[in-house]
Amino acid sequence: MGGAPVWPVGPLVRVQTKESSGSDRHGVVQWQDAREARSVLYISFGSQNSLLPEQMMELAAALELAGRPFVWAIRPPVGSDDEDEDNVGRWLPDGFEERVRGNDTGLLVHRWEPRRSTLAFMSHCGWNSVLESVTHGVPIIGWPLASEQFYNAKMLDEEWGVCVEVARAQGKRCRGLVGRSTRLGLPRPWRRSWEILPRRLRCTKDVRDLVLGAQSVGGSSLHGSIG
Repeated sequence: MGGAPVWPVGPLVRVQTKESSGSDRHGVVQWQDAREARSVLYISFGSQNSLLPEQMMELAAALELAGRPFVWAIRPPVGSDDEDEDNVGRWLPDGFEERVRGNDTGLLVHRWEPRRSTLAFMSHCGWNSVLESVTHGVPIIGWPLASEQFYNAKMLDEEWGVCVEVARAQGKRCRGLVGRSTRLGLPRPWRRSWEILPRRLRCTKDVRDLVLGAQSVGGSSLHGSIG
């Protein structure tokens, strides 16, 4: 096989032509549809990744300080023996969920689908999540945790222009987002992400057009997968 050409197939990701009106267990669809277009931050680190307990605390604190609407697909932290995903409140600041629900700025959920109101996706930069995000034209706030995610985040930020990296895991430490202070306000990487997002949104729309073109009739993904 030495020297043989390799032709990767992709991107292959399901594209929804209209928004689903199916099950809305957590009221997420109704809540998001009541928000302005491109205003909600969606947070998920995939089905296999979890934050450390202290990282969950830091992220929750930053979300409260930012005061922007968000949907957090939350899971128990690393090292937790708690398999009940509906019982993660003990890993968050006291009263966090009640406060964000009370002032209508955030939801903690376990499943999600993209809506027109989604502004950005805070992600671990796993490739499936990346494809879903750019296919929907949603820029990424990157927090890589393991494996190739660090390289993905670097490429998405520096080459594609669709991502702002605000933090990265380093063993039990996390560079970027942590080290908050309510007296000093939001960490600088977080503030930078909101400043850069409008430019990233424009780049993401360009990438989205390329992805959709590749999957359309005559596109490179469709041709390569059936050829």
